[in-house]
Amino acid sequence: MSKTAKTAPGHYSIRIKKLREEMAGRKLDAYLIQDRMDQYWLTGFTGEDGSVLLTPRAVVLLTDGRFDEAADREAPFARKVLRKKRKPEETVKELKRAKAKRVGFNRDHMTVGDYDALRKLAGPIKLVPTESLVTPHRARKDADEVEKLRAAIRVAEQAFQSVRAWLRPGQTEREIAAQLAYEMQKLGAQGETFPAIVAVGANSSLPHYEPGDVKLAENQLLLIDWGARVDWYGSDLTRVVWLGTLSAQMRAVFDVVRAAHDRALEAVRPGIKAKAVDKVAREIIHKAGYGKQFNHGLGHGLGIVAHESPRVAKCSSPGWSSRSSPACTCRASAAYGSKTTCWSPRPDTKCSRPYRLNSHERAKERAERRQRPDGAFCRHQAPQEPGGPDGRKRPQPPGGARGRPTRPPAPRAADRRRCASDDGSTTGRGGRAGRSGSG
Repeated sequence: MSKTAKTAPGHYSIRIKKLREEMAGRKLDAYLIQDRMDQYWLTGFTGEDGSVLLTPRAVVLLTDGRFDEAADREAPFARKVLRKKRKPEETVKELKRAKAKRVGFNRDHMTVGDYDALRKLAGPIKLVPTESLVTPHRARKDADEVEKLRAAIRVAEQAFQSVRAWLRPGQTEREIAAQLAYEMQKLGAQGETFPAIVAVGANSSLPHYEPGDVKLAENQLLLIDWGARVDWYGSDLTRVVWLGTLSAQMRAVFDVVRAAHDRALEAVRPGIKAKAVDKVAREIIHKAGYGKQFNHGLGHGLGIVAHESPRVAKCSSPGWSSRSSPACTCRASAAYGSKTTCWSPRPDTKCSRPYRLNSHERAKERAERRQRPDGAFCRHQAPQEPGGPDGRKRPQPPGGARGRPTRPPAPRAADRRRCASDDGSTTGRGGRAGRSGSG
């Protein structure tokens, strides 16, 4: 057992205080945390074997000898208890030491075997299964967490830019995925938030596709869904790249999804229900005739795991609180998709538009792209058609002057498979892409 615990640093102290208030409201004398990421959020301890017992007066970290030094470095304020075996004896000993009568635990994180063993030794101590007390607090990011997410997104975006310039026909999905992971680690990432999805052609219609030996070819689309983990916080982005020309049908579907994507972002504001944001995007896609293809939620939270609360979908109940700063990745899809990261507006702002990551960098990149002679396609500059005073006809934005998306011709099933994807950057020859989503 360790010596007397130190005072927890500022952000950990705040989190511990909030959790203790939650415990008091539920009349719990202790709360047992078994999920590794919940432990990290509360204490900073990263070891894969451990549990945290929180009481009104102590933070007890139970782990084994492999993480003796790591516990001292990462969570010096917690009272360390080294277990010789992964059995509940030490946990029960600490419960009795704290004179706990009601002990809460996350019912989704404790196995039946662990519960039976703990129940057998606990005696008069009552075990109280609850939903996670940590998850709602993890959804509200503090300033330190926001900066870590920004850093994770910057690394992912920069790695993508390097890979995009490197792309050539003949490369396999596995090669591209490996190159992307390498570029992220070169830029300082711990690793990937999740194994990157790299899908060529028709494979892009599979949401959780695993990269294989399919080779990239001219006039094919390439979907990349990836994220970088920096300081344990992960980003989640998706881009679609074309090597060659963009078909009229893909452009038409893109316009629908782009409109849904932008309107959903504009709807984000303090107090709005998550399902109301989902509804904004869903109605636009439904009216365009692609409602059946939008068979998933609009988005999800970001944090120390790839998918965190809040969930942005038709059946979502949480909303954005004016006191919180949840980060979400929002996506919309028909036969073509779009995904971006957004922030709940800060409570002191009068603007209803969401805060977006690295807006000054994205604005600079868009300005540079508009000046390119290669016709790279983005929301501000689309492929041009003959017919204007200068010999080129400028395409209208989605829906014309009133901003209502026009309904493109419904794609054939085979075409839907070819152009199904998850976000909106497009490219001309050589892999140059405009970005329709943003990190």
